[in-house]
Amino acid sequence: MSQKIEDYGEKIGGAKKDLWKQRGLMVSDFKKMNDRESEKYVTKDNIWQKPDYMQLVQDGLDIKVAYFRKLVRDALPRKPVFSYYAITEEEKRAVVVRYIEFVRALKEAVEQCESKYDVRMFFNTFFVRNSYILSGGGRYYKVNDDYQGIINKKLLKVIDVDEYQYEHYSSEIRKKRFCYSETDKLIADYKVVYYETDKTEFKVLESGKVRMEMTVPGGVVYYYPKGTFAESKNWTDATYVLINNRDVVANNFESIAEAREFAINKEKAALAQQDNPENKKRKTKFVPEQLKLVTRIGPEYNGGRKITGQDYLNVFRVRGGEFGNWMTDKDRQASLDFGYDAFCDLADVLDIAIADISFNGKLAIAFGARGSGNARAHYEPDLKVINLTKLKGAGSLAHEWGHALDDYISEALGVTTTKLFSETRLITEEQRSLLPEFSELLHNLKYKTILTEDGKEKTVKTDFLKGSIKFDSCHSKQENGYWQSRPEMFARAFDCYVSDKLKELNRRSDYLTAHANCYKTFDTDGSIIYAYPRGEERKQINESFDILFDALKNKRILHKKTTSTDRVLSESTDRVLSEQKKEKDSISFPRQKTDYSSYNQLSLEDVFGSDFVVGKNKII
Repeated sequence: MSQKIEDYGEKIGGAKKDLWKQRGLMVSDFKKMNDRESEKYVTKDNIWQKPDYMQLVQDGLDIKVAYFRKLVRDALPRKPVFSYYAITEEEKRAVVVRYIEFVRALKEAVEQCESKYDVRMFFNTFFVRNSYILSGGGRYYKVNDDYQGIINKKLLKVIDVDEYQYEHYSSEIRKKRFCYSETDKLIADYKVVYYETDKTEFKVLESGKVRMEMTVPGGVVYYYPKGTFAESKNWTDATYVLINNRDVVANNFESIAEAREFAINKEKAALAQQDNPENKKRKTKFVPEQLKLVTRIGPEYNGGRKITGQDYLNVFRVRGGEFGNWMTDKDRQASLDFGYDAFCDLADVLDIAIADISFNGKLAIAFGARGSGNARAHYEPDLKVINLTKLKGAGSLAHEWGHALDDYISEALGVTTTKLFSETRLITEEQRSLLPEFSELLHNLKYKTILTEDGKEKTVKTDFLKGSIKFDSCHSKQENGYWQSRPEMFARAFDCYVSDKLKELNRRSDYLTAHANCYKTFDTDGSIIYAYPRGEERKQINESFDILFDALKNKRILHKKTTSTDRVLSESTDRVLSEQKKEKDSISFPRQKTDYSSYNQLSLEDVFGSDFVVGKNKII
């Protein structure tokens, strides 16, 4: 039996997993609280954290079962319910204890529901069998007096499920868009149908309305084309048609994918053009697609074995590493393997010493341990730790390491504020002169020089900056100027730089960088807004990064590789294997490659760059 993969190195501190919230509030936690704390913290959400239903469905759970789980959890009262008449403090605390115990027991039971049979039998197997509900004969039953208020009418309505109710879940799921992706929500009212001339008739009704009759298996389906769509001569045989409800939206698509893309763009443009003041106040979140598979093309660094936390300490000299409590050993191993290769790739393309990845021991790494809201990943300057969330962290490492580099440069130049160098305004000219290449790069992110018609030079905003400003007007953020902030623009540009460096070498490293070119959205006129550097601007910015890294190495803030990465990694592999042999540990590292190229990242917490926070604790 293999040992559980644990945290390694120094304890980072401040992680959410060290709080009771991460595992769910327990009775033992409540007993340590005063009345004020109990009132604040004893809630359903703290005892039973909201599940990721979409993830459960993607992992294979029947969507109707997932919907049942949601109905049950949603029906629970948010907090303990006390009687209207006065009761003693002792009785109140007993009510709270029962509430916590019941919610935890219900959570455990609900999570064991995996089939239609489990849902149909849930009322009896959990509520009746455990005497939460007392049978009165036939269809009559009574709630146990101790659980009055907890088991309310809303809960009673959803727990006793018959055949009809279970099958009716399908229509409720469609109506509520349950477990629909953001894209699927956009086109939920659309469908794509196949058009064949010999199976379709256009008929003019007495009202003058044109009806398109399509023969399908089992009968005939009616649609109602308008305008130019109402004439059969405008239709191409063996193509696809986009339908909204019963109306024809567009035709003559060569594929289903083409029709869906048209519908998506149409809906996005419509949303951008909405004049409703309420909609204008509520900005949408920008959510890049989550990686389903992590792909890597490049040299093998791991020596054909599974990576350990000790490897991170030996090779990269990281200060420490930690895992979230809800990560399985498979999740932890995959994160270690992915992160290791990604860090090696990063050192390789930047041509820096492998220990510079941690800035010679200053940086820590966390996997799924320090999640923050909807962010995929974040960097904490105070504790100098990068966190990659379990579910969505893949593809974010270069972006967050860019923030860490920004922080390290600030420290190396003696900037005494807690801010990153890129966001620091109050620095001396002497400090700025220590690394003018960085100041020049920051300038090039936002401004460029052009020649006017009369041959004069003029400084104007880059398209990168213009797009970032527009992103601020389209997408939600936690502080004004998020997308156009220098730290965020620097991190996104660095992500692009690393991505381009990999391409130059015909390599790919998804865990390191996968979202560099995804920051685009639709303007109100249907045009595309880009919030990442492109074209000649990107080329110039990449050249500025080259100059910056040369300067960092010349000033020994970073160091050029003097020993090949392969040599360092080989030595680490041999050292770890030797130590394991000496200790006669039961863990073995087989010398064959573990294939994580098809590891489903979806089985591993909007977006690493979508809700960037410049603050005391986190840089996202």
